Amino acid sequence: MGACGNAGAGGAGAAPVDSALVICTAGVGSQHVDLPRFGAPSETMGTSPMVSFAIGAVVRRWCEPFAELSYTYVPGPDSIRVVSEQDTVLADIGTLTQLQGGVLIRPRSGGVWQPYARFAAGVARLSVASPGSFATRATDAIWTAGAGLEWWALRHCIVRAEARYTGQASADGTRSHAAVQLALGYAFGRELLRP
Repeated sequence: MGACGNAGAGGAGAAPVDSALVICTAGVGSQHVDLPRFGAPSETMGTSPMVSFAIGAVVRRWCEPFAELSYTYVPGPDSIRVVSEQDTVLADIGTLTQLQGGVLIRPRSGGVWQPYARFAAGVARLSVASPGSFATRATDAIWTAGAGLEWWALRHCIVRAEARYTGQASADGTRSHAAVQLALGYAFGRELLRP
């Protein structure tokens, strides 16, 4: 038996998610960031790489509350004008950090393939730094809706493919981001956490 256990160890007819208690995942993907470029406000930042980390509690097979932290790297350089000095600097480091809490909902049907929907809300912070002394940060409320498909490759190993929409309440109106990601996870079963 491998490190992740057997897919059918949960009993005949039982879906692997039935024995899960806590699921931890790490994902990689890309996100279209619908925020204005610093040097060209009429353009958006475009598509950038994203990583995410999440932990969920399986309270029912069909219901999994979760918390997620994700980072989208916004590459530079991009011109930023520092108004107080009437100077222009280059921003080479930028991140869009998103912290959310939400729920993942599965249909009641079992099996190693599980479609799901996810809904969440939280906050996003855009942080930008330059080689000089210029730095800026802005925090906004966000909400997300998405759907995906999870594959229970083994009893405790899970693969999730997901697409999501994120709305961000920025100072100049609602911004719409879109992301896709592939995540790998480990399900800590009740028998593993039992004292």
